[in-house]
This record gives sequence, structure tokens and C-alpha cells, in this order.
Amino acid sequence: MAYFLTVLLAFFAIFQPGVLIPALAAARPFFLIAILALLAWMVGPKQSSNFKQDRKLSYFIIGFILAQTFSILQFFYIPWVIEVTIEWSKLGIVYFLVLSQMTTEKRLTRLWSFISLAVGVIAVQAMWVYHSQGLDHPQLTGGRLSSYGAYSGANDLALIVVCAWPIVFKFIDLNKNIFLKLIPIPLLLALIYVDIRTISRAGLLGLSLVMGLSMLRGRSLGKLGRWALLIPAVVIVFILGSKMLLTRGDAQDFSGKDESVQNRFDAWYAGGAMLKSNPIIGVGSGRFPELSDDFGAGAAIQAHNTIIKVFAETGIAGGVCYLGILITALLSLYRSWRRFGKIKPKGREVLWAEAFGISLIGFCFNTQFSVKAHEWLLYLVAASALALEHLYKKETLIYMLKVEKAMEAMEEPPVSDELPPAGDSPPGSDNPRKVPA
Repeated sequence: MAYFLTVLLAFFAIFQPGVLIPALAAARPFFLIAILALLAWMVGPKQSSNFKQDRKLSYFIIGFILAQTFSILQFFYIPWVIEVTIEWSKLGIVYFLVLSQMTTEKRLTRLWSFISLAVGVIAVQAMWVYHSQGLDHPQLTGGRLSSYGAYSGANDLALIVVCAWPIVFKFIDLNKNIFLKLIPIPLLLALIYVDIRTISRAGLLGLSLVMGLSMLRGRSLGKLGRWALLIPAVVIVFILGSKMLLTRGDAQDFSGKDESVQNRFDAWYAGGAMLKSNPIIGVGSGRFPELSDDFGAGAAIQAHNTIIKVFAETGIAGGVCYLGILITALLSLYRSWRRFGKIKPKGREVLWAEAFGISLIGFCFNTQFSVKAHEWLLYLVAASALALEHLYKKETLIYMLKVEKAMEAMEEPPVSDELPPAGDSPPGSDNPRKVPA
């Protein structure tokens, strides 16, 4: 039950039913499922493990949540402290439940099937808005497409598309059935279309990056197929994206000599000034836009860089924890990719390590130009990365038992004490074999 509720909770984290369907908001579906999942985990059977668990990633996430809380505790406004703590603790709850329940590769596959479905809902809803609503719709600000809830900004929508694309693509390699291989393709095309409509330079470059890496590691395409699809796909996305950029008033190319880039430079300068003013705990979670003008940005703008935002708002403590999350997750995936490559080179675990790694690379690239430390997909990938590393330890034991059994089978069989077949005589004997009376 805890596993089923955890999968549903992860689906709701992306799908956001209370935002898409306002009638459900009063029921607080996310909190309800989160409480039920925690209760099911508490009363359900616990899986004992004799393996030592690596908890560095968990410690960094806990530290980052605490840094968010301490950054606003300095203002002594308790309702705000409670609000920020609850908001960031939701990430910790989802991370913990996913980590505790993803104990097999099949469970991991089901989890990401539902998450991919939720991303598909986000993309389809955005496409529906673009083709059925007027330019005055809130999801079409300045012609740039966005979605709803946590993805109500064009850069936010572009980020989830970039992070989800390599994971959806990997289902082509994971499925052996030809029909099942075709199912992810419409969603992949929809994600490309939505990303182009966001008119985000970082989104276009990030999508080209993850598409290239995904196709280079695509097993189903074959060596010739990889390059035959890779170059045209990236070129088409880049050309169409560049054409769409011409419709933006603040950014019409990739030269970096426009108003959008200058705003980023101003915001990064303001972020450095904020960090200098309070280097230990920062200026407060979520306060960057309202303080940016006071610290030299010239206007109330976002940081346009997640790392700068985190350091400015939560200080060195929060910044170190945030970087620790990214680096530890990447290193964990790299270890799993190498280790599984030795004991199960054609195993599905290797494919998952590649998909999560490329997704995390896309996240790191895009968030250098946008703000999204509070991104569900980041913590879902981080939890899955650590679950994959824990799974390796179990698979190693199974592998060693198989090797030991194979070695025993290869040993020379013992000399038989049975009599030779009738009609055979021992060497040096003149008498045939006699059967006792």
C-alpha cells in the first residue's frame, strides 16, 4: 500500500490536481495522499538490510531544508517560518518515500511511467492553451507558452521538458515489444513542440543537449540510426527555435547582446551583493526579487541563476547543501552506471542510470539561466539515483551467488564407485565380469 501511495504522490506532485481542477483544491489531494503514504509506511513491514546505506545525499537534502527555514527565522515572523518549512518539507517527504519504496527495478519503472504520464498532462494542457486560447491568456505571456501551477513560467515549463525528455526517451530502450517502443514517441514530439513554444534560449539549448546525449546512448537505434536521427533532430529543433526567438522583443538570437542577457548580468551582480551582506544564512528564502533593486539590479527581477539565488537567499550553508545534492546525485549515478555495467552490462539498471544522469545534466544546464531549486523532478531523480545505488548492493550479492554456483558446477566430478557396465573387464584381467549368485 505504501508503494502504491508513493507512486500516486509522485504523480500528484507533477500533475497538481488541485491547481488544474480547482474543485479538488479544498480536499488537499497532495497532503491527503502524503499523510496516507506516511501512515502506510509506518504500519507496513520494514525491509531489513545488512548493507551499509550511503546517507550523504539525504543529509544534504535535510540540510538544505533547514537552511531555507533558518534563512527566514531571522525575521521572527512565525507564520512565514511555518509556511516555508512546510513547503520545503514536502520535497523531503516525497524524497524519503520514493527512496524507501523503490526497492526493485520494476518498481522504479512503474514510478517513472506515472511521472512521465504526469509530464504528458502538463505538455498537452499547454498545447491546448496555445491552440484554443487567445493571447491574453495568462499562460501566453508575450506569446511565450507556459503551463499551470509550479510550471506557470515559460522557463519553468522548458525546464521540466528538458529534464523529462531523456527519461521518456529511455522507455524506447527499456521496452522490447515493438508496439511498446512506439508509445513514447508522441510524447517526445509533444515535449519538443512545447519546448519550442516557450521561446526559451536555455530551453532550446538544453533540449538539444539532452536529445544529443540520449540518442548517442540509445540502444534501440543502432549505431547508424543514432547519427541518422541525431543530427537532423538537433538541427531542426535549433532552426525552429531560432525562428521562434525572432518573436521575442527582449531576446531575438543567441548572441547574448540583448536586454534579456543584460538583466541577467544585473541580477547576478545583485545576488553577489546579497551574499556579501549576509554570508551565513542569506537574505531570506524567496526574497531575491523584492530585494534585487536595493542591491543594484535596477529593478525587481529574479536571479536567472538557481545557484546564485540559493547562495543569496540561504547563504553559504544553503548553497553548499544545494551543490552537495547535485554533485552527490551525479556521482551516485556514475557509480551505479559503472558497477551495473560490470555485473549486468545489458541490464535495465544501466539504462536507468543513463536516463537519470542525462536528466540531471539537463537540469544543471538549464538552471544556470533560470530559477528552480524547488523542482519536484530534481528530488525525484535524486531519490531514484540513491535507490539505484542501494539496489546495486542487492544485485551484487545475487551475482556473487550465481558465480559461486557456476564455479561449483565447473569443478571436476568425483570418481565414481560404481561397477563398470556388463561386458567390460578391468585392465589386466582375463576373466569376464561375473555376476554374483
